[in-house]
Amino acid sequence: MGVEIYSEGGVTDHSALWDHLHKHGEPFGMVFSGATSLNTRRIEAGIIDNGTDVDATITPYAARLGAFMDLDKAGFVGRAALQAADKDCRFYGVTCHSAVPLAGLELMDGHARVGQMTIGTWSPHLETGIGFARFSAPGTWPGRALKLHAPDNTQHDCEVVQLPFYDPDKLIPRGKVSG
Repeated sequence: MGVEIYSEGGVTDHSALWDHLHKHGEPFGMVFSGATSLNTRRIEAGIIDNGTDVDATITPYAARLGAFMDLDKAGFVGRAALQAADKDCRFYGVTCHSAVPLAGLELMDGHARVGQMTIGTWSPHLETGIGFARFSAPGTWPGRALKLHAPDNTQHDCEVVQLPFYDPDKLIPRGKVSG
């Protein structure tokens, strides 16, 4: 679980606030981190980012956002295109124990390129590399073992997984972490 703290700018004694939080949070395991940790948590939680993970070249269905489409609503721009669109998901998670699956890296099934990473990071919670991938064709991707093709021409074993990577019931943001 994480928190953001907003202050009254120059009115707040930030050094005293920091010392107070550190002193009183440490016995409870509170750790301090920068903005990079927000991106890690976003990926772990399966939260996609417009412009990073999805763009105008992917439909909401392919991006696993089909549940948010209301095609019964008449008169919105793009309705006909969405009605005719392929409804298969092409967006999944990838785990890799020997490398971090960074943006732009290709996913290989034998000699065939089947997908590309949109973003990746090291997950301290899962102790493995994780990331999001867009696949070039629909398929039963979760559970599949693929190869992550790295820039140095090495290939790393990886697995396609459903999102989120953990906490599917979203208990962590609610402070209901189970042991």
